[in-house]
Amino acid sequence: MKEERKKHLPSISILARSSPSHKLLMVGTLKEMGEVVVVIGYGTNHASTIQEVDVRASKESSNIVIMDEFFH
Repeated sequence: MKEERKKHLPSISILARSSPSHKLLMVGTLKEMGEVVVVIGYGTNHASTIQEVDVRASKESSNIVIMDEFFH
């Protein structure tokens, strides 16, 4: 299963509306592959994933603070 994830992850740029356990699994796999991982989120369901990423972006405490949700 892990090899299958590694095979498909390079074609995924955004992972949205997924469970916290799936996010954590994907972040772990990407980090194993040597990728820099950014998570944008501000819900408590992101807590375990946010601890594992390289850059955190949220409306609260993070490396990057989002002032609005319009990304141009």
